[in-house]
Amino acid sequence: MDGIGGTNWAALGTDGPGRRQFSAPFRVAVDSQGRIYVADKDNNRIVRFNDMSGSQWTSFGNRGKGRTQLFGPTGIAIDSSNRIYIADQNNNRIVRVDDMTGRNWTTFGSFGQGEKEFSGPSAVALDPDGRIYVTDQNNNRVVRIDDMTGEGWTAFGAKGLGDGQYFGPSGIALDGKGRIYTADPENNRIERIDDMTGANWATFGDFGQGANQLYLPGGVAVDSQGKIYVADTRNSRVVQIEWP
Repeated sequence: MDGIGGTNWAALGTDGPGRRQFSAPFRVAVDSQGRIYVADKDNNRIVRFNDMSGSQWTSFGNRGKGRTQLFGPTGIAIDSSNRIYIADQNNNRIVRVDDMTGRNWTTFGSFGQGEKEFSGPSAVALDPDGRIYVTDQNNNRVVRIDDMTGEGWTAFGAKGLGDGQYFGPSGIALDGKGRIYTADPENNRIERIDDMTGANWATFGDFGQGANQLYLPGGVAVDSQGKIYVADTRNSRVVQIEWP
């Protein structure tokens, strides 16, 4: 397993609500131009900047339930047209805007346990066909929809410790083969399934602080070479693994 070298370390931000400040930044995404987007959870906004100097800093959103408002955004993804998808957790919905002005504001979802409903959606990801994947945290499932109308709604998972079960799923990512990875913090593991049927369910990790162990992992990402990166939250570390 290759290590993470940590070369060219750069950091941006201090605690607060202003420019170049964050309060509980939760997830990050990068668009086709290399611009950086952050779900700034406790400031109830999305932030974008051009580079790690914070140049061209701009923000979108304020606390609320209405148009152009967010309440505890925890997830963000960018599609091939640089449209922005937001897991608006406390509003129990997914938001899509064309840009940082909020143009073409579109929402999907409401509170509940049924079809086209969420309870605490925590992360969002996109596949090459533009389908939208959501970790529906309090409903202990992963949801896929074809578009922001909710067409093609498919859900997988239930609460538990066994195969096909989650306990507070958080981060989500897809690899180049379309396989779905989920950070399952309360089960201290990462799951992988081939598709939304749950085929070839596999897990990595168990509770602990050592090698191949995790403690409340909150996020997962996969790079173009298939290496998997885990935000091992309570162990205060990032883990890199290769999972055939």
